[in-house]
Amino acid sequence: MSASLTEKSDKELSVLASEHNKKAFDILVERHGEYMMAISHRYTDTYHEAQDIFQKGCLKAWKAFPKFRLDCHFKTWIYRVMRSAAFDYNSWKKRKAEVSFEGKRLKQFVIKSLGNIFLTPSIK
Repeated sequence: MSASLTEKSDKELSVLASEHNKKAFDILVERHGEYMMAISHRYTDTYHEAQDIFQKGCLKAWKAFPKFRLDCHFKTWIYRVMRSAAFDYNSWKKRKAEVSFEGKRLKQFVIKSLGNIFLTPSIK
């Protein structure tokens, strides 16, 4: 059966994936994975963040597939899903407190947060 799935068009696979056929979805992601990754990378700074967006986009696409309008092209639809996942990720990233502690700043943070009782003589 999966041999015949690989021969199907994107439109046929989209119909199957909208019925939650995992193999059809996997084939679509395999066919368009490079394109999806390029979209992910366009909205972020690093390759690792792009991978996170890619994964979140795939999950979002899988969940949204039952609502997929069959008159749309898969590539157009997945672009919007991936872009939405990137916006969600970047919004989350802005809300997340990212603090980089280096050297003296780390020592000051530890002292302020934990006090001197947890510091070893080598850190003081």
